[in-house]
Amino acid sequence: MTTMSSSAPAAALQEEAVEALHQAIKTLFPDPNPDIFTLDNYQFQFKLRTGLKKTAIRTIEQSQRINRRSGNYQRAGLCEFHIGLIYLDSGDFRGARQQFAQARQQWSFVHEPAAETLSFMAEGVAHHLGHHYEAAMACYTKANQSLPRVRFALPAHYKDKVYDSLAKHIETYQSMLREQMWPEEDEEEAPLSPPPTISEPTTEPITPVPAQPTPVFADGPSEPAVEEKPEIIAAPPIVNYETETTPIPAHQYLGEQYEWFLIDKQPESGFFPLDVQQGGWLMADKEPSLRSGELVLVKGREDYRELNGRLITVSPVRARTASRVYLAWLDRTPKITTSDNSPPHENNNVQFHITISPDLDQITISRDDIVGIVVGFWLPVQIR
Repeated sequence: MTTMSSSAPAAALQEEAVEALHQAIKTLFPDPNPDIFTLDNYQFQFKLRTGLKKTAIRTIEQSQRINRRSGNYQRAGLCEFHIGLIYLDSGDFRGARQQFAQARQQWSFVHEPAAETLSFMAEGVAHHLGHHYEAAMACYTKANQSLPRVRFALPAHYKDKVYDSLAKHIETYQSMLREQMWPEEDEEEAPLSPPPTISEPTTEPITPVPAQPTPVFADGPSEPAVEEKPEIIAAPPIVNYETETTPIPAHQYLGEQYEWFLIDKQPESGFFPLDVQQGGWLMADKEPSLRSGELVLVKGREDYRELNGRLITVSPVRARTASRVYLAWLDRTPKITTSDNSPPHENNNVQFHITISPDLDQITISRDDIVGIVVGFWLPVQIR
């Protein structure tokens, strides 16, 4: 892997960005699994280096295989992100942005909005240092749009610190990128001179050549016989782009625990994950253990009707759920036990608190009003 020959500002951006991203990921995940090959491990074991050594690459690939097979999406995403930091620190910006995208894909399965926002910013930095300015600006914009979700997902004692740090760095990187994309001209541009006049060439009229008569032979046909070929009629092309598609073929779940829902409306803000897009699908686990910070589906109520214009509705694909269903954040779960010693989330009389719109206060509902938690997303190719 080659190291980019950078100017001083680019080298300073690379060093500062690696440090900022490293501190942010350590704040979100302070105690990584020992099987994750982190940037600290890399810098400790390979201090004297001119690039990624073969031994380091073998260690990285081994760490990837272990964590991808662990079945823990949070851990797999953290592994991919640290590998991206190693590539970014070594100047392999193409490899870095691929790793940051892989990390975000893993985290999207378990709802890690702060980590997903950080991965957008990191991918933008990798594009920025690789001189892919338009792609970098797109990533910074996505990170900025995803910022509001951070406040709803992190513990109260440090969510403001993480939010402020991410917002500050995203704004800084966007400002630097705008200066590089659209620099201010110091000197006044000289007026453009008119294009030179091109005289049209004069042309002489062309005398047509008289057609020669075709000779006719007494003992033969006047024209050669032409063998007729049968006309081939080809079938029209198959156009199935507009055909309704479904998730992975043969992707079936036994029993009634899981159900697919179709997203009816596009959210107007970054309150919900970026995977929530109109026309997309989401899968709900209808027999979950509820935890705070989960994305849940709740049954509709009469007082929701006047708010339909601001709420995200979903429709069951197989129509097993009769009532209208809405998307919401589960803000707080009860921490009490019931008289029969059953878990709170299995008792319908226990109250839960949800938020269905950034413009509205929390709403109190019962366990029976929760259809399930969102465990996955799928986007048809037509809207990707």
